Amino acid sequence: MTGTSSSNISLLINKPVKDELRSEIGKILSFIVDPTGQASKVLIRDNNGEYECYSVDRLTVENDAVVLLSEIDRTVRAVSERVPLLWRKKKVLDKLSNENKILPEIYESLYNEFSEPLEKLKIEAQGAVNELDRQINDCEETFRTLRLAKTYLEIEHEIGRVEEEAYKESLRAILNGLKGLVEKKQRLQDKRDTLSNILLGEELVGDGSKSGKEEVEEARKAELAEGQEGIKKDVLETTGPQLITVHVK
Repeated sequence: MTGTSSSNISLLINKPVKDELRSEIGKILSFIVDPTGQASKVLIRDNNGEYECYSVDRLTVENDAVVLLSEIDRTVRAVSERVPLLWRKKKVLDKLSNENKILPEIYESLYNEFSEPLEKLKIEAQGAVNELDRQINDCEETFRTLRLAKTYLEIEHEIGRVEEEAYKESLRAILNGLKGLVEKKQRLQDKRDTLSNILLGEELVGDGSKSGKEEVEEARKAELAEGQEGIKKDVLETTGPQLITVHVK
C-alpha cells in the first residue's frame, strides 16, 4: 500500500487490524498525510487501549482483512517485489550500453538511479537477515529450555513428587510450547531463506548443478521433520495420541 492516497485509506477507517498470525490486534482510527498529500501513517488503537502510528507500507489487505506486517515482513515484501525488478533493469541497461544503443551519460544516470535504491534494499535485507538469525537462535534456546524442563518434570513425576493431574497439565503446556516453537522457527527460516536467496542474486542463475539454495532447503526440511517427529513421539509416549496432532509438510 505504499503511496496510498488519503481517499483510498479513508475506506480502512474503523476496520479491524490483524497481526501476521491473523489475530485481531486493534482498529484503524485515522491517518496522517505527508506534504505531497499521500497518506504516510495510520493511527491504530490496539486491544489494550494504546494508540500507535504505523507506516502505511506496513499495511496489506488480504481477503478484505487489514494486516499489519512486522518490520521484517515489510522488508521481505519490499525486497521480494523490488530487488529482482531492479536487477533486471540493470541487466537490460548493461545490454543496451554494450550494444551502443544509449549514450554514456544516459547510462550513467540510469545506472545510479537503479543502483542507489537497490543498495538501500540490500542493506535493509541484510539487517533483517541478522535479526531473523537472532530470533531463530532465541527459538532454539527456548526449545532447549523446554526440553530440559520436560525432563525434570518427568523425573519428579516418576519419583512421585508431582500428582498425575498436575503432571499432565504441565506436560500438555510444554509439548504445545515445543510444537509452537518448531512452527515459529520454520516461519522465521522461510523468511530468512527468501531474503538470503534474493541477496545471492544472479550467482544462483545459470548454474547447471544443484544450487546451494536447494541443498540448504532439503537439509532444513529434514531437520524440521525430525523435530516434529520427536515432539510427536513425546506426545504418544506420555499422554496419548489425542493431545496434539503434528503435521509434517
